[in-house]
Amino acid sequence: MVVAASICACAVPPPRIAFGPVDSPVDSIETEQYAVLSALISAKYVKEGIKIIVIRDRTIPLRPEMVAEFGQRLPEAPAELLSDLEARNRESHPLKLLFGLPLRYVLEPPPSMSAWTGEDRNWNMVYPPHNVLRRPGFERGPRTYEGSQGTITVSMPGFASDLNESMVYIENDKSALDAEGLIVLLVRQQGVWTIKNESLLWVS
Repeated sequence: MVVAASICACAVPPPRIAFGPVDSPVDSIETEQYAVLSALISAKYVKEGIKIIVIRDRTIPLRPEMVAEFGQRLPEAPAELLSDLEARNRESHPLKLLFGLPLRYVLEPPPSMSAWTGEDRNWNMVYPPHNVLRRPGFERGPRTYEGSQGTITVSMPGFASDLNESMVYIENDKSALDAEGLIVLLVRQQGVWTIKNESLLWVS
């Protein structure tokens, strides 16, 4: 009797590694989203000695109370920007190879697909005492990348109506006791995105 081997639906997909944009954007908004993320990651984490940037391959969703706290931390952010940030981050989204970074980068899946089932899929665990999301199953996986900055997780950027201001939640995990989460406000001047202000939400 021949027994066919079955493929586990829970298998973790392989990481995707690239240098520069590879995929095609669906519209101008998606182009700007990745321009914002690329500018932010380059400014914060591309430093001497870093050889590769590791990014989780899905965005982190944001609860309304989190976005309200972001507005309190950075009161100069317009209300329409905060509303757009909340609307774009009601659920997690897959990221594409559209980053314009000066280094190789990898879109790294979670080490365990258990993070995508049941209540875990909503990432609604609270990281005390900061009231910021922490995701079960999203500890750093068995794959390590020599010369990396850690593992970055981002929200989708939110925009003001003129597309000249943007806000992003970003965290970087180097280890269980070396991590940070920030909210960052960026502005576009002469077609270039730069950091205007930021607030550190938590550290470990």
